[in-house]
Amino acid sequence: MSERTIYMNNASTTFPKPPEVLEAVWGSLEKPFYDYGRGTIDEETDYLFETRVLISRFFGFSQTDNVIFTANATDSLNALIHGFVENSTGKFHVITTELEHNSVLRPLKTLEKRGKISLSIAPVLKE
Repeated sequence: MSERTIYMNNASTTFPKPPEVLEAVWGSLEKPFYDYGRGTIDEETDYLFETRVLISRFFGFSQTDNVIFTANATDSLNALIHGFVENSTGKFHVITTELEHNSVLRPLKTLEKRGKISLSIAPVLKE
């Protein structure tokens, strides 16, 4: 197996991007975009599935279904927070601080308004 660079989008505004990322993005733009199994392209490779397999192996997951792709960290946090609460049988009391990132506070406040959770936001004191 060849050496691979793992880039987990440490920040959407990272600059400069690693050369491997630029090469991979450019390479993907040179290929036609299609849904696997629906196109008429001779070389049908399910890149999403292959990527799930590689990530599953790297992290030791038993199923490739344990790997999902989202648009960004905010989208991931929203899916996680809403999914966790919506799929539970009870009501949660969530405690966080006012230093929490907006991408966490906004879904928490939405869930609080909907009556799905009770929310405590602890102030950060100077001392």
